[in-house]
Amino acid sequence: NNKWKDQVDTLKADASEQDKVVLDKLKAKEDSMEKLQSSLNALSKDFEEKLQVVSQFETQVEKLKSEKDDILEKLKAQSSQIENADAIKKAACESLEKQLNVTQEHLEKEKEVNKELKNEIALAEENLETIKSELLEKKMEANETNQKLII
Repeated sequence: NNKWKDQVDTLKADASEQDKVVLDKLKAKEDSMEKLQSSLNALSKDFEEKLQVVSQFETQVEKLKSEKDDILEKLKAQSSQIENADAIKKAACESLEKQLNVTQEHLEKEKEVNKELKNEIALAEENLETIKSELLEKKMEANETNQKLII
């Protein structure tokens, strides 16, 4: 019976020693799991913070895209206004050029008319001189005739 008891005690001691080893391993695994969980929590917190930063960047990017679109719209509007102003300027220049051409044509015609009038005036003056000469001649003839009649 003692033999059995010694075997049972030995088995119990071995089992107790194995239990202790298993418990130590379990404790080490539990500690390792706690460290992993702590690391995982830290990584999760870091990931959340980085996710917030990314979200802020995305918001800023959207805001910048919106500002860019607004600026592009303003530039398109300004470009359109410039094109309209250029078209108006071009039309005004063409109109002024036509007016200038018409004015120059009128001026040329007036110069031509003035030239013709000067020529007519010169002719009229010549005719007047001729008529004066003829009248003077006739007056002299009339005076001679009067003189002859008086005598």
